[in-house]
Amino acid sequence: MKDLWKVKAKQNGGIYLRFSKGVDKELRAVILNFVKWVRQTYRFPVKVVAYIKASRFIVNGQTKEQVVASIFLPFDKEVSPYIRMATGDYEELIEEIDLFSAKCANLASLAHEITHYYQWIKDLPLDETQADRVARKKVYEYIDYCDGIL
Repeated sequence: MKDLWKVKAKQNGGIYLRFSKGVDKELRAVILNFVKWVRQTYRFPVKVVAYIKASRFIVNGQTKEQVVASIFLPFDKEVSPYIRMATGDYEELIEEIDLFSAKCANLASLAHEITHYYQWIKDLPLDETQADRVARKKVYEYIDYCDGIL
């Protein structure tokens, strides 16, 4: 099966992070390291910015639902998309599951939205099942890359 995240691109618009105040410092470092790996491994033909929030939820602009993460994908590929992700439940996740799984859950949320980015780049339908599956795969690849130490 082809890697959905692999694209041929003449230019690399890149992926960028913006953290709001209050994001857990350890989680921030984990996300930064994941995105460094993503930048080294994959190309982003159109610039995308991920806004990482300290809140428990964000409001999806289209559906007005409270969600953990969302992506804005414009009709025009000359306009930059953006990701928004909430991390405010990180401490609760650590208590509910464990530290490693809480980190992985947050990385999977970001990877899910990045998968939607690549679906958009390739003019594919936004498929939630595929986004979940690919996100898990990318997190596992990253865990292998860093020998299981997040």
